[in-house]
Amino acid sequence: AMQAELREKAVVYINTDLSMRGRFDGGGTPSLRDFLIQVTRDVPHFDGGGSVYERWRAEEWVRQPPDRRRRGQQEFEVELGALGSGADFVAFQDFLGLPTLQMEFDFEGSYGPYHSNYDTRQYVERHTDPGFRVSQTLARVLGLAVLRLASTELLPFRYSHYARKIQEFTDTAESWAIDESGRRRVAVDLADARRLAAQAMAKAAAIEAQLARRSATGPTKPDRTRRINDALVRLEQQLLDESESPAIRWYRHVIYGWNIYSLYEGQPLPGLAEAIRVGDPAAVARETSRLDQALARFLTALEEIARLADTLDLP
Repeated sequence: AMQAELREKAVVYINTDLSMRGRFDGGGTPSLRDFLIQVTRDVPHFDGGGSVYERWRAEEWVRQPPDRRRRGQQEFEVELGALGSGADFVAFQDFLGLPTLQMEFDFEGSYGPYHSNYDTRQYVERHTDPGFRVSQTLARVLGLAVLRLASTELLPFRYSHYARKIQEFTDTAESWAIDESGRRRVAVDLADARRLAAQAMAKAAAIEAQLARRSATGPTKPDRTRRINDALVRLEQQLLDESESPAIRWYRHVIYGWNIYSLYEGQPLPGLAEAIRVGDPAAVARETSRLDQALARFLTALEEIARLADTLDLP
């Protein structure tokens, strides 16, 4: 009953684990990237000298590989990190298919007291966050995000960016099958997935432009925007593969999941990545089919949202 209610009514799951002096770290589903950028632009950084977003972008730029930095910052933008495991967001993203955000101020290096008896309020006051300036900043980001989600007429999802990220994943996934000697371990053909992702990106971009234009002209009829918002929040669920029992496949999200060879890291296209790693042609074919079917559902749902968006212009 709780699962059904969450899938029907929940808009976004927002998670945070750490709040200490360090860099801002944002993760989650790509449809929420632009929203988090807008929120962090409007929150001052606890150290002064700009917004949380400005520091976030500067710190992410420094972390880019040399070949990316040589191309300059002009077209650079932050991305939400892929969510993996070891935190409360796992069930909401990987099992329920809810749009998910993770945000925190993360400690650079090891934080030994974490989850120990030493991780106390006194320790925070004396060492990790004197005056609770970091905690206040994170609370402002979290609070502003919730307020804007609760008060907006049309939810600020950007599924065109999500589809663009899926394109990037499919563009690079075939290279996962090449071993260190340059030989192909297993055949991988993602032409259909790339085609579906491109179609989804074009459709989502058209919807977003239409909704932005309509919002700029004034309020719309609440019953029509409600139907669009309901469809937007459930779009993520189209990327779940529910063809098998949870006892067999609990991690149901086809696009995002846990990198089982790390402690916390996320893995794009997790089922396909594992099938390629073990070099199993049958598993690769099966996971490719799961990906194609998920993207087809995703595209069909976008087409329904486009139809609903058209009703905003009706009298």
